[in-house]
Amino acid sequence: MALIQCPECHKEISNHALNCPACGFPLQSTNLHSGAKKRSQAQFLASVVGFGSHNFYLGFYLRAIIQLLLTSVGLPLLLIGGILTFWFPLGGLSLLGVGILMVLGVLIWQLIEWHRIKTQSIKKDAKGQPLV
Repeated sequence: MALIQCPECHKEISNHALNCPACGFPLQSTNLHSGAKKRSQAQFLASVVGFGSHNFYLGFYLRAIIQLLLTSVGLPLLLIGGILTFWFPLGGLSLLGVGILMVLGVLIWQLIEWHRIKTQSIKKDAKGQPLV
């Protein structure tokens, strides 16, 4: 704990204080959760936006890039496989199957992470800041 000077009354106070105990001046720059990420925002990104956006928000960049790549490769394979299967019944099944597995895998992964954020199993972001 460090001591800082109140900008209003110039008394020494804790750097963790939200208000000056002497004069009541609000010390917003010392708020402990000023850089904290919101749990509700991470849940929204995981459930609605997808594509690993919640991991980008929380700072887990490697996970986010893997989810983004799997989705961006899986969706075109799903589309191309579906079109090929329509025109050539056996020709596009392998692409369709791989696309389905990739997209479904990412969706299940995101659902698990959404549940972990909701149940507070994921308590901190990548920098160690608590989710509020």
